[in-house]
Amino acid sequence: MTFQHYKAIFLISGLSSKALIVVSIDEDDSATERYRYDMGERVRSVLAVDGQVWALEDGDGGRLLRLLPK
Repeated sequence: MTFQHYKAIFLISGLSSKALIVVSIDEDDSATERYRYDMGERVRSVLAVDGQVWALEDGDGGRLLRLLPK
């Protein structure tokens, strides 16, 4: 299962917000926050590859998480 339908968006990791943020670019080139997912931990990095989304938590006990759509 992948996130192929998310082609025109940006995924932003949040260290201080402890969130994964989904942003789209509108026709007038303005950015709009679409979703904010509370991850409960500081998110160091997020990467989308071939429709799969991976997030890396910050810190010594940080985990590499493969995110799946509901």
